[in-house]
This record gives sequence, C-alpha cells and structure tokens, in this order.
Amino acid sequence: MGSHRNNLIILLLAYLLSGCANAPIKSPQEKIKALESRARSYQTLSDIQRLSPPYSTHSGKGLRNRSHNEHLRMTYLNKAKHYRKLADEIRKKNGSDTNRSVILPN
Repeated sequence: MGSHRNNLIILLLAYLLSGCANAPIKSPQEKIKALESRARSYQTLSDIQRLSPPYSTHSGKGLRNRSHNEHLRMTYLNKAKHYRKLADEIRKKNGSDTNRSVILPN
C-alpha cells in the first residue's frame, strides 16, 4: 500500500511541475525563485525515490540487486542540479546574491 502512495505523490508532483512551467516570468528575481522552486521539487522527487521501498530481487547468496529506482533518483538529482546552476547563472549575471534561498540538509 505504501508504494501506491509514493507513486501517487510522484505523479502529483510531476503534474504540478508540468502545470507551473508555462507561467510567464517577468523579473530576474522571479526567474531565480521559479528555478529554485523547481530544483527543490526535483530534490523532493529524488528523496521520495530514496525513501521508497526497494523493488529489487534477492540473489541466492542473499545479496540484493540494485533496482531501477536508483537511476530515477539520479535523474531527479541531475535536474535539481541543473535548475540550481541556471539560477546561479542568472544571479551572477544580475549581481544579486541577496535573493538566494538556503537549502538545509535534513
């Protein structure tokens, strides 16, 4: 039952990401805020993949094989890194370091 809940959360977040991507952004501060929001969303998707139960098989020796969730997690992490990099580029271009969001580790 827990995996169904995780899949529903992932689908909901993906739907929200796709719906928010079409809004016109005017100022550089709004662009930075939107990019950092997308980065946080992809970071959350990555965390959900990390925390979801493994869908892997056990070998005869008791060793567990890696599941397909790991490559999804890395994809989400790469997207989050990409959006943070874009936000940093806009910040450097405009010289505004005061609007940077701080992401604290869990």
